[in-house]
Amino acid sequence: MAETILVTGVNGFLASHLVARICRAFPASSVIGIGRRPSYSGPPTEKNFEFVRADLLEHGSLQALPAHADTVVHFAGDRRTFVRPEDYSAQIHSNVLATENMADYAIRAGATRFFFASSVYVYSGCAQTPFREDFLVYPRENLGVSKLAAEAILNARASSGYFAATSFRIFTAYGPGAGQDQFLSAAIRKLRSKEPVACFGNPDVERDFVHVEDIARAVVASLSASLGAEDGGYCILNVGSGQAVRICEVVGQLVEIMKVKKPIKFDATAFPVRAGDSNHAADLTNIRATLGWEPEISLGEGLRNLVGSFEE
Repeated sequence: MAETILVTGVNGFLASHLVARICRAFPASSVIGIGRRPSYSGPPTEKNFEFVRADLLEHGSLQALPAHADTVVHFAGDRRTFVRPEDYSAQIHSNVLATENMADYAIRAGATRFFFASSVYVYSGCAQTPFREDFLVYPRENLGVSKLAAEAILNARASSGYFAATSFRIFTAYGPGAGQDQFLSAAIRKLRSKEPVACFGNPDVERDFVHVEDIARAVVASLSASLGAEDGGYCILNVGSGQAVRICEVVGQLVEIMKVKKPIKFDATAFPVRAGDSNHAADLTNIRATLGWEPEISLGEGLRNLVGSFEE
């Protein structure tokens, strides 16, 4: 079915991979990528892709968006974790207002589906793992607060029958093109550096690492399942590997892949666990039942792929 699919944040890590996959998966559809930069700078796309420059926080800029869209995939936003107190308001503003603006746009444009990139940090402070979508959550970390507020907006719009909405609570994403501040990218730089010792924080902190291409597959699977759907409703889906991995274990895998010889030091006191943080693990029961989705890229394969991208 030919549709108009609008994707925000396409110059960012997740959405740049996602939009390329959407173009290939739906060649008859028109895929509109939205970003604040002057041009698209992500992975190669297909002929059915068009880039539109717009700032989602400025109402005047929103006039550049197409008058009609069947589906909105909203992946733009401030994804930083544990921002400084002086940045709290800016992050809330960026994530909540942009989502509200895009929800209002979706209604005006006649969209019947809305897909949103939420975050594992909605669960921040939860002591019980694996995290399930039906947990009663009160985030203790600012990114989680902003994402949960954005989810609430979409739930309200979907419950009013304006469109069907799905929020993807994405766990620790990694892969080629990941931001330099993300843990695995920073770890590779530490291991490659000329510093005599590579120092890391608490070795026992657990994270659920999910490759960017697996995330893109989950969204495309949801798009495919929802094509033509007009029955409304709201859904939350965890997107992770379903496996909690200790930081010392993932660093050990990188050391082996990169054949690092220098000493590795873990110091929980030098890099303390921050308030509101907790171990992460995704319960994938819901996404398996809803989409039949499973992560395909193992952590070992993904790490080799990521290390290789640093050497290109």
